Amino acid sequence: GNVLASGEESRPIHENRSILTRFPVASAICRSGKGGVFRGVDIQDPSRRDVIVKIGLRLGSALPDGRDGAHFIHREWRMYGVMRDSGLSDVLATPIAFSREDDANVLVLEAIQGVDLAAHRASSVDDPSHLLAAVRLMRRIHGAGFALGDAKAANFIVRGAGLVVVDLESSSSLHGPRRALPSTFIISGLQDIGLEGHDILHFLLSVASPKGRDDEGLGASQSRHIRLPGFVDEIVPDDAWGYEAIRLLRLAIRELEKDPSLRELDRMFV
Repeated sequence: GNVLASGEESRPIHENRSILTRFPVASAICRSGKGGVFRGVDIQDPSRRDVIVKIGLRLGSALPDGRDGAHFIHREWRMYGVMRDSGLSDVLATPIAFSREDDANVLVLEAIQGVDLAAHRASSVDDPSHLLAAVRLMRRIHGAGFALGDAKAANFIVRGAGLVVVDLESSSSLHGPRRALPSTFIISGLQDIGLEGHDILHFLLSVASPKGRDDEGLGASQSRHIRLPGFVDEIVPDDAWGYEAIRLLRLAIRELEKDPSLRELDRMFV
């Protein structure tokens, strides 16, 4: 049995039954060659709370070095632990369970009550104030010693007056060995921007591209190569969010070229 296709028990490596017997999948949020993200329910919870189920397939779509969906789901589980232990629990989704199954790794997360920034944009098209809030949150994460790697609007959830980050598959320590990690954009053309600068530019690029334009990289299944600073001049924004993202992009590029440490950028953004 394929846990991604059916939600049924395959033969888990552990003695327990598949974790999906407790957290059955109800509907798909997105699928890819390496796995998928699903809405599920916790049938052992008295209120049958909603959960998010992330499934990473073994031997599914993999990087050239062999790291597959199962690898990244296990990596995400570990990153939730170390980042929450570093004082970031209030701005991260809460992990509920992890299981190493026969054909996949499965991560269960709380279902955050809120909408992501990409969806929020549609309902507050004239108020892009959350862009700076997201940059400030990234700088807090950087200050704790981590980078998000694939920072984008869809991975920030508006909860109350604040933001919560989801999807840590590409996150990493700022102080550990650097390995290629999946991201929506592959950024080139700037020297020594570091992981922190990459996070900020990657996030702003995810917003600057006109919404719904897959050819700009949004919603694309593979990374889009972006060469800066020239690419910024090619974007034609279609709302206040796009104009603000381009303004911040130009500012960020200018300051990163002068000082990759982000000190001056912090004075302007924070």
